[in-house]
Amino acid sequence: MLVAEHGDGFDAARELGGLPPPHEGRPVAADPCVPGYLRYLQSRIRHLLSPSGMDADGLELAGTGPWKAVDHERSVWGVELLRRYHAAIHRAAKAARPDALLVTRALHPSLLPYTDLLALS
Repeated sequence: MLVAEHGDGFDAARELGGLPPPHEGRPVAADPCVPGYLRYLQSRIRHLLSPSGMDADGLELAGTGPWKAVDHERSVWGVELLRRYHAAIHRAAKAARPDALLVTRALHPSLLPYTDLLALS
């Protein structure tokens, strides 16, 4: 996930309410279902892709291991949580740069609407 480049790497996201407090001094997890974290994620993607930021051509979505939402009141996990994460990144990327290329290695039918290029390596 994209994180700030200061403190423990999660300070900015935590300030927006998207991360739980550290456990024993270590960051816990980023939850793509938490509105505060989504705002942080959107701001980072906008910085990476927009002409006023780094003006990158696109993003590669990697690290698609097992996920579970931080808020245990929700029962969102696995492929559905990954789908929400990809959807949020897709919305933010296309808003920042409509021609952004989104590459993923996650082969699942529910992710196809949020994928421009599927890398099978």
